[in-house]
Amino acid sequence: MKQYVLTAMIVTLLAGAGRAGADSTEALDNWPAWRGPLVNGVAPHADPPLKWSASENIKWTVDLPGQSNATPIIWGNRVFVVTAVESERTVNRLSAPTMEPPGGYKTRRPRHYYQFRVSFTKTNQPVLSCLDAKTGKPLMEAIRLPELRDLYASPLGAADRIYFVGRDGTTVVIRNQPELEVLAVNRLDDPIDASPAAVGGELFLRSRKRLCCIARTKP
Repeated sequence: MKQYVLTAMIVTLLAGAGRAGADSTEALDNWPAWRGPLVNGVAPHADPPLKWSASENIKWTVDLPGQSNATPIIWGNRVFVVTAVESERTVNRLSAPTMEPPGGYKTRRPRHYYQFRVSFTKTNQPVLSCLDAKTGKPLMEAIRLPELRDLYASPLGAADRIYFVGRDGTTVVIRNQPELEVLAVNRLDDPIDASPAAVGGELFLRSRKRLCCIARTKP
């Protein structure tokens, strides 16, 4: 079978976070991993735009080679993007592993929650529930998010808002509170499965073939 080579691209651009170091404090100003610096989808120091469209608050859009649904990594003035590029090489199909990795699976659970509330959706459906992270008490139960058909990306929390990105490029922004309040519905004509990332005043949305940086373009 054909092989797809994972290629790491470095897009050297001013990402709005300034020059960052390697300690954990500066990590909070960047997006160093999938689901962000706290590993829970929250960008604690970010304040991305509330509204955008194909002609509003788009700072730049870059076409990417190959395809991928990987979340971009942002650190300082660099954006790291992983993509799968088709090659002419062939590989033998490998059998699936039959045993766990040495020591088993040791993924740590996040220790930080967005203002002591846990929001989640039902599978890939835009059906939202919200729990009190301290007590487990339901605050919202099975409320359908408007304008969304299905979801694959993880939600993003920033500036006391939660961003839900649908697979058709529609993003619904709600307020971080126990009751549902939709603040904005934004649309881009590009399917999106990658989880969004936010740094400073910028939001990064990655479709299969493009990377878009959303920022306030007007005062």
